[in-house]
Amino acid sequence: MFVPGCPDAGPANPPAALWTACGACGDLEGASRAADDWPLAAGLIRRALHAGDLDRARRMLPALCGRDPAHLDVTGIARAVVQSVAVNSSDAIVAPLLWGALAGPAGLAG
Repeated sequence: MFVPGCPDAGPANPPAALWTACGACGDLEGASRAADDWPLAAGLIRRALHAGDLDRARRMLPALCGRDPAHLDVTGIARAVVQSVAVNSSDAIVAPLLWGALAGPAGLAG
């Protein structure tokens, strides 16, 4: 996936493409909005990890998932973010599309 202004996203770097799809390459710093916006929260944590700011990433992680970040290293935080994005994507995007395809408008209302 090529995204202008995001040099690390592309077919040679699928994780960067995933983060880009989650809005991570925008110039967004609204951490207060991150609790209600999981793609934004994931992007802010990604930026903190890329900047080497582990403490900042740890402070932001509870906005995205319920794990205690105190003992997580960079890999642990990245795993928590990927898992949370996968679960939220399934709940917010995949499941409604599936039910809409299977049951039509009644499946979307349910």
